Amino acid sequence: MNMKKTIAAIAAGAVAVSAMATTVSALSDNSFAYSLVEKKEITLNKGANTASFEFTVKQADADTTKLVFTSGGQWSDTLQAPDPTKPFYTVKNVTIKVTDDTMAEQNKIFTYSTDKNALNYNSKITTAGLVTTLEFSNELANYTSATLTVTVDVETTWDHLYKEEAWGNTGVNANLPTVTAESTGNTAPTVTPVVTKALSAGSETKKIFEHPFKTSIKGNDDIMRYLNTAKVIDKDNSYVNVKAVLNDAIENYETVTFTFNTATKNIAWIINGDYNNIYGKSNTGSGWATMAKDGFCGSYEDAVKAANGNADALTAIYTTDWWGDSSYTSFTQHLYPTYYNPENTTWTGFDWTGYNLFQGALIINENMTMSLAETDYFDWTATSLSFDWDAIMDGAMTNNNYATYLHNMKLATSNTWYWDNMTVVLTAGAADDATSDAATEGNEEVLDEEPAEDEVIEEEVEEEVEEEVEEEAEVEVEVEVENPTTGNASVALAVIPVALAAAAVVAKKRS
Repeated sequence: MNMKKTIAAIAAGAVAVSAMATTVSALSDNSFAYSLVEKKEITLNKGANTASFEFTVKQADADTTKLVFTSGGQWSDTLQAPDPTKPFYTVKNVTIKVTDDTMAEQNKIFTYSTDKNALNYNSKITTAGLVTTLEFSNELANYTSATLTVTVDVETTWDHLYKEEAWGNTGVNANLPTVTAESTGNTAPTVTPVVTKALSAGSETKKIFEHPFKTSIKGNDDIMRYLNTAKVIDKDNSYVNVKAVLNDAIENYETVTFTFNTATKNIAWIINGDYNNIYGKSNTGSGWATMAKDGFCGSYEDAVKAANGNADALTAIYTTDWWGDSSYTSFTQHLYPTYYNPENTTWTGFDWTGYNLFQGALIINENMTMSLAETDYFDWTATSLSFDWDAIMDGAMTNNNYATYLHNMKLATSNTWYWDNMTVVLTAGAADDATSDAATEGNEEVLDEEPAEDEVIEEEVEEEVEEEVEEEAEVEVEVEVENPTTGNASVALAVIPVALAAAAVVAKKRS
């Protein structure tokens, strides 16, 4: 075989490999959007629970003026005593069956409603605090010793009150009302003990509650774990392989930027997972008096107080109701008052859009290296914090490549804050243009050389190479080369070409 052809073929192969190694596939800019809002489907008892209790009044007559029902105070899970301003129930209807054997007029039935729109509305059924009073007009005018069988229908928004044990049929009578009958006559009517007649739970409904992601100065969640476990896509699904996707993006894109966007809706709070009782920003109408109306219990401060001072027992939810707190939808200007407007004043030269006292830190892989556990490389707008991955990695004081892969991530903030989503912006670098056309053409010319006098050239080359190899081998062996402190030994690079040439000559002669 022609030695020149052999060398040319090897050179062509090397050029081709080199061209393949330097070819770069172009990537286009991209972005990911991850929701940070966890969605939970909660079963609520939205309809009012209903119950009815019954008692009997004996020896009623025309002098009997009123019936008085006194409720127990309403208990809650967060109060240590019943609230004396809120009864367990709201009276809806009262039915009275009147019988008297001594009168011609017997077995009359009176039905009253507290609904002002009802035909049988009775304005003389009134409630003040825990006491509901029914005043008689002329219903008992012709009776001298009547028996009244009274049934009272009530409603309650408290979920546990439709259960039988809550009404006292198991021996605890505190939740059943006490009843008295008042009279202006000489004979006082007597009242039998109150008994429960019927109990019914209100209709259940399912509602999806949304929980924005919470950050504070400590105790923050690992965002990678959160995205893979929390139901942030919908009430049933979370993301999959978040770390794998982001690590590939970090490896293949020139710049990766993480941006956290603030809450997009108003915030309210619940205590220990009780979705029936909601707290917000306003003190207007706060307290238990509004509970039965719309579920609002008071302000955030009221919630902390109801949780015995434990703010960690509070969980934020999105709300569109009037009590929602909108202050978490954007940062405020902590340093300068909002009335300093540069276009309306002579105050200039300051960062009027700065949010100077709010700090954020993206903490990467804190359980693997502490060099990434204190980072504040961020930019912000009125509604976002952004962190550049390269800026964080530039500050990493570690050569451990494993520790600089994304394993876990926490966002810490100087104030408690709530976030709606995280976006990841991927910026691709310019693609390298690597071709090998020129090198290939040059190789083709060498391969097309005429093979004339092949044997003669081969013999001449063999003789010349053999003599040169022997001389050069003697010289190279005698040279002493000091080993460098790092890298490949230069002595090896000097000897390899001579050894290869000598081996080729020996092999040719043997053949």
